[in-house]
Amino acid sequence: MRKVFLLSIFIFIACEQQQGQGPRPVSPSYDNFRKTLTGKNKGGFNGIKIVQNLNRLLKGPTVDACDLSFEGDYDPNDISEDEEFSGFPLTIANDDGGSIKGEKQIVWDECKGIKSNYDNGEVRAGCTKRRLSKEYFDFFNENFGTCVQVAAMGFDSNADVEKISFSHNGISGDPRHSNRSYHSVNRAIDIKQIKITQNGETKILKVTDQKKSPTKEFFEAFRGCWHNKIKNYKPDCPGSSHKGSIGHEDDDHQHHLHLSLPYCPSNGYFAK
Repeated sequence: MRKVFLLSIFIFIACEQQQGQGPRPVSPSYDNFRKTLTGKNKGGFNGIKIVQNLNRLLKGPTVDACDLSFEGDYDPNDISEDEEFSGFPLTIANDDGGSIKGEKQIVWDECKGIKSNYDNGEVRAGCTKRRLSKEYFDFFNENFGTCVQVAAMGFDSNADVEKISFSHNGISGDPRHSNRSYHSVNRAIDIKQIKITQNGETKILKVTDQKKSPTKEFFEAFRGCWHNKIKNYKPDCPGSSHKGSIGHEDDDHQHHLHLSLPYCPSNGYFAK
């Protein structure tokens, strides 16, 4: 623990010096770490909390420890100060997946990172590699895990989400979808269920239960977070709440949650 403490002091001082080089916005993770290190957080000086908040600050072994600023707007009402980063990255198997109607594609490996699989209720497949819009992949990768964590706080606001996986009812366009659908350019996923592990307990949130508590509150919080992320990413994006998602309010979406990243302007595509 003494070694961890000394390492924490070193990072804290080094990052404080870098912060002093110019007016950069400080992330909530850094602020929380600083308060814990100086004993100003609730509970005072706590070695375990220092380690926990140091891990959150570093965001994994490949990040620059002093990269404490945010890119873009930060809404403190959107996510908690400890959950601003998803911590659950997706994996690109091939960054050249060609293009569809001018939309750059990548090849997503469902088997790594946040694991996923196809399940339409009749056919359940294992994880595989699928083409996905590059812009959608980047947005999904940055925000899906975060929004799951925000929604999971309704179960336990003090517990981190340890694991996330999900199943979906398709990505690519098919006869069920119009050519104006974002599925036609792999810019949408139909979520069937989200599975999380929190405090060692596994919870399965099925979209078919999106009108029943506590699944209802989970998906409302998740969709609200996704809506805010789109607003931050594309401030002028048209359409009403919830931006980028269609659920129980639509008769055709009782069994899956349509999750998209709209074009802004829509350029002839649907609003969601």
